[in-house]
Amino acid sequence: MNLKATVAASLAALLVTIGSAQTTKPRDWFLAGSAPSSYDYFTEGNNVAQGRLLVLKSKAMDSALDAAHSFGTVMQEFSANDYRGKRIRLAAELKSNDIDGWAGLWMRVNGLDDKMTAFDNMSTDNRAIKGTTEFKRYEVVLDVTEDANLISIGVLLHGHGQVAVGKLEIDVVSKFVPVTNIYQDNPVKARPTNLNFGS
Repeated sequence: MNLKATVAASLAALLVTIGSAQTTKPRDWFLAGSAPSSYDYFTEGNNVAQGRLLVLKSKAMDSALDAAHSFGTVMQEFSANDYRGKRIRLAAELKSNDIDGWAGLWMRVNGLDDKMTAFDNMSTDNRAIKGTTEFKRYEVVLDVTEDANLISIGVLLHGHGQVAVGKLEIDVVSKFVPVTNIYQDNPVKARPTNLNFGS
């Protein structure tokens, strides 16, 4: 085989390797969201600092994505049995590339009736990840109620761009660690209020 043929064969093999790396799906994780068909996810190599990375990205050909409302998420769900009555923290290092909407870690706790009891997706308090950023550690902390049934975790991306996740971990933390819960339950009130329309 001559040099030109050898280089061509090597390049072809490299492209196959790159392509296969981008289609490797991590076990136990799945794609969801308001527009899952507009997103893709895959694992990437073995980054020295962050370990194996999970990448979530919008598909380049989809120009109709609404950065405010269209989102994809890579997630998993597991039993709350081992975490009932405890405070848990989901943490990871995230890096973004050309995000025109926003991205973030998220976690949700559901009760026995499947009603959400706690939730955070980093969408408030200027915590959302936007544009292009280097790896940085982010945390989501929630209380798991005594009647909790299911815990869901993941990373989400609104609009176009790409987010990479490394060093993902979940652990039980002290009650001194503040929660980041943005979900506010609105129970039925016992009596009418604000009948004079005060601010």
